[in-house]
Amino acid sequence: MKLITTCTVVSLLCPVEIGWSADPLDNWTTSTVPTTNSSGTLFRMASVAFGNGRLVGGGAVSDQEEQFIAAMLFYSSDGATWTRNPIAVPSLVSITWGNGQFCAVGLNGLVLTSADGISWTEHSAGTTNSFYAITYGNREFVAVGSGPPGSGLGAFVASSPDGVTWTPWYWAPQLGWDNPGSFGVVAYGNNKFVALGQGLNYISVATSVDGVNWTQHPAAGPSAYQGGTSALTFGSGLFVAVGGYLLNAPASQEHATIWTSPDGLNWSLQLDKTNVCAYPGVAFTSVAYGAGQFVVSGPVLDPTNGRPVIWTSSNGTNWVVRDVPASPSVLTFRNGRFLGLSGTTALQSGVIGKLGASLSPGSGVQGTLTGVTGQQYAVQSSTNLVTWSLLTNITINTNGLAQFSDPAVTNFSHLFYDARLSEQ
Repeated sequence: MKLITTCTVVSLLCPVEIGWSADPLDNWTTSTVPTTNSSGTLFRMASVAFGNGRLVGGGAVSDQEEQFIAAMLFYSSDGATWTRNPIAVPSLVSITWGNGQFCAVGLNGLVLTSADGISWTEHSAGTTNSFYAITYGNREFVAVGSGPPGSGLGAFVASSPDGVTWTPWYWAPQLGWDNPGSFGVVAYGNNKFVALGQGLNYISVATSVDGVNWTQHPAAGPSAYQGGTSALTFGSGLFVAVGGYLLNAPASQEHATIWTSPDGLNWSLQLDKTNVCAYPGVAFTSVAYGAGQFVVSGPVLDPTNGRPVIWTSSNGTNWVVRDVPASPSVLTFRNGRFLGLSGTTALQSGVIGKLGASLSPGSGVQGTLTGVTGQQYAVQSSTNLVTWSLLTNITINTNGLAQFSDPAVTNFSHLFYDARLSEQ
């Protein structure tokens, strides 16, 4: 089980009325990201990451013909108020947090690191090839991408222990691999790195335990539709890959797909939706995991009403569609909330697993926990933070809330409660 939250109750507190709230994944607030766009330009977020108490997002401005103009970085301590970083960035595609720092990568071998998300240092990656994704695991940064167009070099992987010194490890043709045009996504989970690359009408998989020594598994990945995988994450024992558009088709015919795998090799199609893509050639673009929930997003719409939506799941198999104020192109999870960025709009979900309690004379402790409908929690109590006793098991209701009571409270100066999310 996962510890979600802990609260303290001091004896003789005044009674507190417990209110009812919506499921936190149905309760999103919005704010504005100050891109300072000029008239006639478009802004699209490419990545967002959380670390050291700060959110960092990055994206690009393009003209109405979608020709690149400039890349931008932003930062926020609370997800609501954002500041544009004034530094000039030639390109930016993916950001991650690891080893006490942010690491961002982009086209033409761009690598940037920052301890605070504000001051950045550029480093040489030893290559001019383009990075499309980066992750951190097992004390190693791993970035994936492709060689220059027309070079025939195809997909490659680079790794670094510190984000500063990089080694491009593998070119697909040099190893005799079947050559995907690029590796587009990478994630770490179950003690391995998994990179997915686009081949001809299939997805190729490469895996590594240490980020240095890699094995290719041709045509092992999700392969339903040409266009490939846009995002990959790991959580609750599962890799989840999203994407799946059909090129050169009207938006109504294009597919938005979700795939899952316990090992990165054997993949199952869990969701396949048509008539949801808002634009031709773009489907699901992001997936994040936190507090026992997967959240998938992109420029997708509910076909019944045309409103922007996300899909959520606690197990990767059963997915729930939910309305949101805007369609996030990128997602992350921080401090009990999911955060999404959609152009110049930032979205934050309600808090998942927020635990509160109060002492009412004659009634003992009355507690409340917010969460996602159907989530199950074990509530424990302690007088010393050392010895814990199971108080009760609770399930979040359709209002996004569960309540508990502890009527047997007697003569304690302090009581502590925690809520642990049960594996489902």
